Amino acid sequence: MSKVIYIMSEYFAPYQNIGSIKFTKIAKYLSENSENKIFVFCRKWWKFNDIFLENDLSIMKKNGVHVFFINEGLRYSFGIRKIVNGVIFFSKKIYGDERFYYESNQNYSRIFVRKSLRLIKKMKIPVPELILSTYDDWGGHYLAKEIKSKIPSCIWIADFRDPIGNFIKNGKYRKLCDEYSLMVSHNADCITAVSQDMLKMLKIDRKTPSFVVTNGFDFSDCTFVKNHISETINGNKLKFVYTGSFYGSSLLQFFYVIKELLEERKISAENIEIDYAGAYNDKVFGEICNAGLESIYCNKGQLSRLDAIKLQNEADVLLTSTSNTASWQGAIGGKVLEYLMLKKTIIAIVIGDVPGSEIKSIIQRINCGWVYEESNHEADFKMLKNVILDIYNKKMSGQPIEIEYNEEELEKFNLKNIALQYEKLYEELLAERKN
Repeated sequence: MSKVIYIMSEYFAPYQNIGSIKFTKIAKYLSENSENKIFVFCRKWWKFNDIFLENDLSIMKKNGVHVFFINEGLRYSFGIRKIVNGVIFFSKKIYGDERFYYESNQNYSRIFVRKSLRLIKKMKIPVPELILSTYDDWGGHYLAKEIKSKIPSCIWIADFRDPIGNFIKNGKYRKLCDEYSLMVSHNADCITAVSQDMLKMLKIDRKTPSFVVTNGFDFSDCTFVKNHISETINGNKLKFVYTGSFYGSSLLQFFYVIKELLEERKISAENIEIDYAGAYNDKVFGEICNAGLESIYCNKGQLSRLDAIKLQNEADVLLTSTSNTASWQGAIGGKVLEYLMLKKTIIAIVIGDVPGSEIKSIIQRINCGWVYEESNHEADFKMLKNVILDIYNKKMSGQPIEIEYNEEELEKFNLKNIALQYEKLYEELLAERKN
């Protein structure tokens, strides 16, 4: 079916950000259908380009996708104290607080919407039959709402990658954040969120149809880097690797497991290496010091996505961590889904007092590793010790550390299939409207 599709994703290729990946891949795979006419509206304010997303951008442009980069000026003008040689210094009184968060998003969203609407009119872009918009950031949904109000016949699917202002617990700005998500759900034809728990956390109109459409991975990224990464694991040490963000999470229980195994002389520090790559070394290193494991830790710094995947490929075990609490559930880090394409063993540490995390459900369904949950500390700590000792003994004896993924479950997180879910949702919503 031929259709005009608008995609509003402020984070988009080639910006190196986990938020850029999902809708870049969706645009690429939807463009494989030559009948789709796709127009993308995104921001131009990135600092670093992602070589994978640059490749995706090239492919989709060859497929006829029109990508418009909206330059909305200097990001985060609220609270700027001074700029010296291009380095921004923020006012400590404003940076990071509720007012800064809300007002900066409002300000730049307005600019994004205004410039996008002006461009649509100037370029005489055809009216859409389908709009796909995503949060984070705010402007994509605002722009979709404006267009939907002018063209009510189009179908608008609004996606949420994160809850709105999750660090704002109450008060004026909590109310404004909730009003934003309610506004989106009142006007959209359908809501999607990356997890079931995330969907529950969103303040939305429950009369609006809502579905889970996860983040995922792209096997084409593996194909793209075959000439850049080694197919063999380097060295004889058992290598654990964690890449990416580390906010609101902890690896401390994993480190304590390693510490106990060392103290019991069941493993040797000479044969273990723990690597971290990302912007949170201070926090990770603090936990490493807490467990007394400085000698086996290596800070790799912030890496390009290509170098991060190279590092992941060298690992025997990939680490991830998240939280599962009454106020924050359904958090599934984008990196753990990226890990899946390498088909390596994954160990996840989940802090918080709520059992049965979604990340545990995913890892168990795919059979790609093991999960420690703080809410089940005694049993899971013992389990994790046994798992790590078994992996260590295999490594030391030269046996392969293999894990047999459930391929059917794995394919549910393939972004090529996830793109098709949006096609299917559109067709179902269209058929329902006709009935």
